[in-house]
Amino acid sequence: MSRVVLVAPDGRLERHVRIVVTEEIVVIPATDPEQFAGRLGRMAARPELIVFGHQLPRQLALALAAAGRQHADSMAMVSDEPGILVDAMRAGISDVLPTGADLDAIDLLIARAHEFSQDAATASTPAPSLRRLGPGRTIAVTSPKGGVGKTTVACNVAVGLALLQPGSVVLVDLDLQFGDVASTLGLDPVYFLEHAVAKGAARDTVVLTTTLTRHHAGLLVLAAPESPATADTMSTAQIGHLLRQLADEYLYVVVDTSPGLLEQTLAVLEEATDVVTVTSMDVSSVRGTRKQLELLDEVGLLPESREVVVTMADRASGLTVRDIEDALGRTVDVVVPRTRGAAQSTNRGEPVMIGAPRDKAARALRLLVGRLTAERTRKGWHAASRKERVS
Repeated sequence: MSRVVLVAPDGRLERHVRIVVTEEIVVIPATDPEQFAGRLGRMAARPELIVFGHQLPRQLALALAAAGRQHADSMAMVSDEPGILVDAMRAGISDVLPTGADLDAIDLLIARAHEFSQDAATASTPAPSLRRLGPGRTIAVTSPKGGVGKTTVACNVAVGLALLQPGSVVLVDLDLQFGDVASTLGLDPVYFLEHAVAKGAARDTVVLTTTLTRHHAGLLVLAAPESPATADTMSTAQIGHLLRQLADEYLYVVVDTSPGLLEQTLAVLEEATDVVTVTSMDVSSVRGTRKQLELLDEVGLLPESREVVVTMADRASGLTVRDIEDALGRTVDVVVPRTRGAAQSTNRGEPVMIGAPRDKAARALRLLVGRLTAERTRKGWHAASRKERVS
């Protein structure tokens, strides 16, 4: 860790950070946002992490974060205020710690910030910007079988991205027969996928946008077909055209695909710039995941930006993450633990990142969102879809 900046910390926070961090720590008292940004800009080394103490008034902490987000790789704040996470993420803060956070929590926070900074340091492009730079990213969330938490991951990834960039993220439910994104998010849509691929919407993006349902987190949702029978009427050409339309209009298009490798899922992968593969901690799911990844790699349908996510992780499964990595022959990128908070949030129709933001599952999903946004730094904003790579 090259540098941690603490803004108006209490004595306990500063002592804990000094135990974890052996190198330079800078403590800055409360100040106005302009002076804060100026001081950060004059530092000899870019901070890897800024932490705002709980004694700062809420609005001042958020204003300082908004002013300092261009001068640091990661930011966090200490607060027990309910409902602050959404405003914090919009200001550029990726983690909110409770005032009683222990050494383990602080150690994990600093380790994540250091990992993110190292990724950025190896990139040939500047730190990621949230401004629109052209066609958006299409993130396909896949799994070889159902019941592994694929939809939960897709919904939380989309919500996490929308909290960073409201109004610029679309979640498409392409689990055509039994998609339940709308119910997972507590939505009651008027329009569905079949309306989005109709001739009027296919010709006019203004018409297409009217088929989207707005979620309170700043997310737009395109619900799965109202009737499972409609799935048979959806062609791969229609799906590809729809995803290209949306990617031309929005920064991120997150797609919850059907389990397995149906032709509609393959059409999504043709357009994908990023693939998130979800598996649970059971032998059949891991074996299916290995076969799916090997096949997609063989046919050239895995883009460079790929994440493997293990869900519902617990010790009672009899498998370890190392076992799964050995079976897959590749690294597991994010492990989402099985928690009561995640299950309760899903049953309430509320993503765990909003309903239980301090839950361990929510923290793991925020790490996944961070990895996906960091891909812009590591691989460039215009990560090519398969069609662009082979042309």
